[in-house]
Amino acid sequence: MTRQNKNQDKLIASYKERVKELNCLYQVEEQLRDTESDLEKTIEKIIKIIPSGWQYPEICRVRILLNNKVIQSPGFMENLWHQTAEIKTSEAQYGKITVSYIQEPGDRKDGYFLKEETKLLNTISDRIAQFIWSKEIKQKITQRQDNGLQESMDSINEWKPIIELLKKSEKNLYINISQRMLYHLCWIGVESAKQLLEKITINQNFEGEDITEELNRPLKKEALDKIMTISDDIFDIAANHLNKSLIMSSIQKWIAEDRSRFLVRAIDNPKSSLSDIIEALSRYQHLDSEGVELSPAIDKGLRVSLIRRFFFDQLELINITKHYTEVHDYYDIVQRIISPADSHGKLGGKSAGLFLASKIIEKETQFPELKENIKIPKTWYVSTDGIISFLRYNNLENIYEQKYKETDEIHYDYPNIIQIFKNSYFPPEMVKGLSLALNDFGDKPIIVRSSSLLEDRLGSAFSGKYKSLFL
Repeated sequence: MTRQNKNQDKLIASYKERVKELNCLYQVEEQLRDTESDLEKTIEKIIKIIPSGWQYPEICRVRILLNNKVIQSPGFMENLWHQTAEIKTSEAQYGKITVSYIQEPGDRKDGYFLKEETKLLNTISDRIAQFIWSKEIKQKITQRQDNGLQESMDSINEWKPIIELLKKSEKNLYINISQRMLYHLCWIGVESAKQLLEKITINQNFEGEDITEELNRPLKKEALDKIMTISDDIFDIAANHLNKSLIMSSIQKWIAEDRSRFLVRAIDNPKSSLSDIIEALSRYQHLDSEGVELSPAIDKGLRVSLIRRFFFDQLELINITKHYTEVHDYYDIVQRIISPADSHGKLGGKSAGLFLASKIIEKETQFPELKENIKIPKTWYVSTDGIISFLRYNNLENIYEQKYKETDEIHYDYPNIIQIFKNSYFPPEMVKGLSLALNDFGDKPIIVRSSSLLEDRLGSAFSGKYKSLFL
């Protein structure tokens, strides 16, 4: 069997595994959408679904531990061939999921589980944790209502059970929300909140010293119990000055914003690969579909971070692009990126220009009749480190030397370099992405266009510098 045939077989096998994983995730998601359903029955259904996403479903078994309760597949056995993920929020530990094979699944040099299966298991455990969290909040509210402690017409807006739950299981989030509530109270002019903020500021400085002048000394570390007490005082002030509906909506909004911060962390982390960011965006898309509304500051910060990560760092272009793009605009882009494994590349200048132009046209309202005649070509994007991956995969690093040669020597070498490239291979990840693109285009003509980071930057059109191929 030729190397090309082997690569094709690997590609087909990889396709099948990705389809299985996606179908598994969709089915699990379907079960977790209904927060009114019984937790144990939902977990039982998920246990039946999970094996379908793994390579060897016929010998795959699942066990889920929830608060010391064991729910598992018939015949489950934990042995050497297993993987585990914890079911938890930032501070609350609910249990764990274990996926195990009841017999050794053949000779595997790279381990018994794919890295995609590990990601899938982590995603499922994260979604189960969110599901349990939602049920706990609703249960607290229901208990308060059933006990007759709230008889007013706005009992549906009771916020105290949520705060009590946060205080027990999510202390950092509880403190964060209380601080935001304090700033909100001060902003709207609540005098007692201003006095509390002033008191906190004074206590953080050195007692007995003149605090009218700035002290060039570190502030004291406050004990966690004291911080929690201050947070309690903040909510007492809120209860005396705000209606329950406003407090409830504010808490819900801040919790939702906190849940979205994983995307900010992924984008801003220089160690995050392109696949890490794509995975985070996919998770965020689920939150977005639930109607999560971010503050203008967080939303703008996300948009700017996405622009910098995918396209460019030029402030002039960022300032233009941020007015025409939204976070959800990137959902389609990330589904059409072709990149090497662990890519840290961006999308080139021509890609950025086409993306920005399309968003400007979408928001144009002055000339609707002209918009009808403008078509945006379907586009797939190869990340800027794709060529580097290609050269390394084929041991062609010596090509870098070309840029230091004389012009005549470059012209002399060029035909030979073309043939070397034509007889080289794309890495498997690139083959997979290019195959998906070709299937998506179908029998339509395509254009392969250059899009380097040097091309089509602000003030640098580079027209004709790189080649475009019409196929």
